[in-house]
Amino acid sequence: MIENANIEYSPNVDVTIQNKLTKEDVQKLDDFFKDQVADTEKINLLITTENWEGITLKGLLEDLKVMKHLTSINKAALVSDSKLMEADSKLDRLLPGVSLQFYTKDQKEDAKAWLSE
Repeated sequence: MIENANIEYSPNVDVTIQNKLTKEDVQKLDDFFKDQVADTEKINLLITTENWEGITLKGLLEDLKVMKHLTSINKAALVSDSKLMEADSKLDRLLPGVSLQFYTKDQKEDAKAWLSE
């Protein structure tokens, strides 16, 4: 399940992912970019995972479609447990042009501060 925490425009977008990421979740994120983020503006993305169980195959295939929005992301902070960070530590190579930092759950305020710099 994916939840977008901020409704009104802000340069910092807070997204929470719970359990397993599905095709519908990725479509929701794609819709957010289409509806809320102009093609020329850059946002900072705070992604918090809770009880991460991975992504479904359909979700992964849909995720590839969302890659077109990478040009809208300036920075991304991933707040998660260390197990996920170890598995996804090579994500920065897959996200060209996006400055990516990893944080543990107790460092969430540090992540927010970094995104605001």
